[in-house]
Amino acid sequence: MSEPFATNILRPSAPPIFNGSTNVRQWITRLNIFFKAYGAVDEETKFNFACSLLDGPAIDWWLFVQSEMAEGNRNSFVSYTEFVEELTNYFTPYSDIASAEKELAEIRQIGSVADYTKKFSQIMVRIHDMSDGERRRCFIRGLRPNTQKEIYRQCPKSYKEACRIAQLFDHASFQLFPQSKPVFRQFVSSPQNQATNGSRMEIDQINTNHPKRLTEAEKEYLIKNHGCFSCRKLGHCRVL
Repeated sequence: MSEPFATNILRPSAPPIFNGSTNVRQWITRLNIFFKAYGAVDEETKFNFACSLLDGPAIDWWLFVQSEMAEGNRNSFVSYTEFVEELTNYFTPYSDIASAEKELAEIRQIGSVADYTKKFSQIMVRIHDMSDGERRRCFIRGLRPNTQKEIYRQCPKSYKEACRIAQLFDHASFQLFPQSKPVFRQFVSSPQNQATNGSRMEIDQINTNHPKRLTEAEKEYLIKNHGCFSCRKLGHCRVL
């Protein structure tokens, strides 16, 4: 195939023929990469080139669309953006979209925010008509409660901003409370222990390799929430 656009030293091959049997979103992605590499920006040029790659059921669909436009049953278009939208709507099985919507409704953060965001994005791209507001709401819904509260406090206006806030909060939380796992064993009464008032917990292992010293604000937070200065976990206090 002759090169339709001005070329550079690196010449990516043209996308394959699309006949409707392969993933339409992946095909469009390859098409957009091809256009970007060759500097194609004109909508009509991209539209005509994309149509030339249709075959089988895909070209049958395009012939039907053209007949609908000729009869006045459908608005005429020559825009590449409109073409992509129509093609995606027609060749994306509803079952795939329904499955992605179900997965998006059920996904919850288990590990880090970065891992959750990656999994969320992989599901989200399968729903082509999802608005930014819907993305933002679904993303926040699956986060841990403390992260949700921080995002609601800052009132992000977009999905991208909500992702940024969540990742910053997750990073800050990890710095304050590193994921150390000290091992505790139940305190066993002994004559020496009986001489003291109340019961205590002995610490077999304490992780002291912290990234930084506690600030006064962090110390105050740990004291108020019964946190340990050594492992920085809540719910117990180290006996000094």
